[in-house]
Amino acid sequence: METLCYKQVEGIRILADVYPVDGQALPTVIFIHGGALIWGSRHDIQPAFVEALNLHGYPVVSIDYRLAPATKLPEILQDVEDAIRWVKAGCSGLVAVDPNQIAVMGSSAGGYLALNSG
Repeated sequence: METLCYKQVEGIRILADVYPVDGQALPTVIFIHGGALIWGSRHDIQPAFVEALNLHGYPVVSIDYRLAPATKLPEILQDVEDAIRWVKAGCSGLVAVDPNQIAVMGSSAGGYLALNSG
């Protein structure tokens, strides 16, 4: 696992944990944490979930996003969109991503954000 900054806003670094696997042009899973948009972090992903996906050849990217109430929903959605663009571009060269095969999923509020990313 490697932690990288996918975006910076007003001096705030927004991070993602990348769990790569070897291969070329791989389908990739983006995980968005829950927490009612007011708490939580990229660390909330279950290790067994990451291991299972990696075992089957899927890199996983677990992202942070700016939290409410300091950040409003449009900006949170923009963080998610920017993370997707960053993943499609290969996570700063860490993963060979197939940009046409990205799965976006999350738990609770992360599921809501994943749905909106469609």
